[in-house]
Amino acid sequence: MTLTTSSSPSDKDYCRNELTQIEAQLTDLLNKQKEQQKATGTLKGDVAYLTSQINALKTKIKARALVIAQLKVNITEKVNTINSLSSKIDREHSSLAQLLRNTNEFDNDNLVNLILSSESISDFYSDLESYNSIKQAIKDSVDIINGVKTQNEVANKILRNSKTLKLTQKQNWKVLKKQLPNLKLIKNNFSLFETERSYLPNFSCTKKSSSGQNSCCLVSIGWNFTEN
Repeated sequence: MTLTTSSSPSDKDYCRNELTQIEAQLTDLLNKQKEQQKATGTLKGDVAYLTSQINALKTKIKARALVIAQLKVNITEKVNTINSLSSKIDREHSSLAQLLRNTNEFDNDNLVNLILSSESISDFYSDLESYNSIKQAIKDSVDIINGVKTQNEVANKILRNSKTLKLTQKQNWKVLKKQLPNLKLIKNNFSLFETERSYLPNFSCTKKSSSGQNSCCLVSIGWNFTEN
């Protein structure tokens, strides 16, 4: 499934659930890898350990790719949100400017002039009510602008963090992708050596490490061949 900004909420939920499952699978593979590491020291054990490493690495790559896809969508959505908020701020600024112009028209006439120019008391109170309404509208507009600016700042902060995280995840993904062919090559060499050894006289190919554990000659320095 390809995740995009036009993906439905159900598709996005599916990808989030899939990532959770992949992370759980990765945890299980890493635990198995630790167990396989204890069995190294023989060709069979080393091949099994390398296989567990490759499986874990493949899962890591898959998880990173899914995280990157989600971040791409989040970044695009956040950019759209910021653009929408910026447009709203511009509209409110225009509205506020008009309200201020209307207020200036009232301010240029003093209270006495309003009374004298009004044909009746009701007209005066109507003008006064209009004046107060404009004042309240100005306050509301300023509050809206301040609120939207705060939302915009939060959105921009999230956007910057998402871009940084995406860059980090992409760098990690590239590193993992480069490691995979090398691990596969090493495993293939191990398997080939194990196959060829079956046609040779019975040799042991181990050495004692500083910890007292056996380690396979192919993954240690100082081979020690002894004919059994």
